[in-house]
Amino acid sequence: VCVWDTETGQSRGSLAIGQSSVSVVALSHDNTIGAVGFENAELGVCDVVSLTKKWISREHHGAIQAVHITGDSKRILSGAKDRLVILWDAVEGIKLQAFQLDNFGVASVSMSGETVIACSSENVLYSRAVEGDGVGRKVVGPRVG
Repeated sequence: VCVWDTETGQSRGSLAIGQSSVSVVALSHDNTIGAVGFENAELGVCDVVSLTKKWISREHHGAIQAVHITGDSKRILSGAKDRLVILWDAVEGIKLQAFQLDNFGVASVSMSGETVIACSSENVLYSRAVEGDGVGRKVVGPRVG
């Protein structure tokens, strides 16, 4: 993974973080944490300032297709072709919570407050509260026509 300085257009350096092709990346709002999803189902998290690897996970069983870092940079969401959405502690790499979509792989993930939104590759939106025993629910079905 190569990190670029957007003001100068120059490379700040690179970091060997995963064992496969990159499929998706996310950068924290404060530009300190990078999350990288790979085709081989690895999720890598790095410190963008020092260009050091923080942690790698192999919890998914399909290519990671979506990553999101919360506004406070404390949590990371990942979603993959295996239909699994995982909420992580960004610093420790500990899996905090996970849920699986009904039928199709994850196309995108986001989080606002304590609510996770995931969209499947068939355009079905799912919502899940992360506090307590939040139950996932389908919000919108696939487009018709």
